[in-house]
Amino acid sequence: MQILLIILFILVIISLVLLFSTLRIYINYSKEKKLNIALKLLWFKFNVYPLNKFISRFVDNSFNKLNEKDKQKKIEFTKLFNYVTTVISSINHKITVNELNIKMTIGINDAAETAIACGALYSSIYGSIGLIQNIIYVNKPLVQIIPIYNELTASIIFKTELKAKVISILIIALKLSNNIKKINKNKGRCK
Repeated sequence: MQILLIILFILVIISLVLLFSTLRIYINYSKEKKLNIALKLLWFKFNVYPLNKFISRFVDNSFNKLNEKDKQKKIEFTKLFNYVTTVISSINHKITVNELNIKMTIGINDAAETAIACGALYSSIYGSIGLIQNIIYVNKPLVQIIPIYNELTASIIFKTELKAKVISILIIALKLSNNIKKINKNKGRCK
């Protein structure tokens, strides 16, 4: 009986440690390395994308094959809008972006057009970061746009680290599932 209680106590401690530990999501993109997504929980790091060969054997690709009925269905705008608002309201500053690095090089044959394109990119990137900061915390983003005058070129390197508590992710998932059930039950209307 005591052994069972000790095992149960150990399982409870392990589950509490896992629930209140921090999950880190690393997203890297560059032209050479392509896209790489990794998860880190405690000391364990898992590559999510690109998938390992061992894992990719078990992934079902049948979702890519859609029937004609699914292609003909259209999503109502109100249902989509309600879904987006429930996603945003359920996240509500529970996720933190520790590192956000964007490095771009852009060049158009004309120097004036390159300068205008750099300004437009800066304003659109910082404008979207401002919108994202209404939903999640972003710690000091680093955005570099390097103009290359009188040459036609473009490249991007994107690196970010997202951080969230596992318990927060579970709460977000539960809220989303409840809200999506309500939306589907009410035919696209949130009540």
